[in-house]
Amino acid sequence: GMVNPVELSKFLPRILKNWCLSLRYMGEGPEKSQAYKGICMAIPSNPQGCIQAFPYLCDAFASFRNPVPELENMFKEILRAYKDLIGPSWSQYLESFPRDLRIIMTQRFGLQLI
Repeated sequence: GMVNPVELSKFLPRILKNWCLSLRYMGEGPEKSQAYKGICMAIPSNPQGCIQAFPYLCDAFASFRNPVPELENMFKEILRAYKDLIGPSWSQYLESFPRDLRIIMTQRFGLQLI
């Protein structure tokens, strides 16, 4: 993803859900940070490619407890962009998430229901 994010972005609809599920359980370390950074770099080239797996992406971001500040900022930027993309339906959409994930989305990432 970091080498060629535009090329990776073409495959997001097919790989993102499984990527998120796998990375959620990966141990902390530089490989995990690099994998997250690669996918974060690919998303802007194909934001529509993430729509179906967006709840899994949110869960993956939330599960990474202590990312480096650069990565945390990338998470927030991506999530805010999706909030803007979803628009007025955001509150209803976020309400469909599990309670614990909603709490992280609002407290850690600053994505309020309103």
